[in-house]
Amino acid sequence: MSNLASQLEKITMAHAFLECVNQLLTVAPSLADFDERTAGVERQFQRELEAAREELLVARAWYTVTKQMLATLAGYRHDCQAFLAWQEENNVGEGDWEEAEAMEVPDDDADLDA
Repeated sequence: MSNLASQLEKITMAHAFLECVNQLLTVAPSLADFDERTAGVERQFQRELEAAREELLVARAWYTVTKQMLATLAGYRHDCQAFLAWQEENNVGEGDWEEAEAMEVPDDDADLDA
């Protein structure tokens, strides 16, 4: 009887083992599907990451151009302020510039050579 009980126990354990294997086999296709979906999500993420990197490069380029333009404009502003200070220091007004523009400019360099 002990032998029969031992065999019954082994059969019960084998049955439980086969039941576990069956459950794993049932889950395996859904895991494979999950792996495929995960791979698809990863590929999409990689594409979006690459697009974001390209957008970042463009943004950095625009930043560099804008920074240079601002530096140039700051230089122009400084030059204008220096010119206005020179005008004030030398008592030169707008009317003086209009008079200078109205003067005739010689066609040749005769006055310059004299």
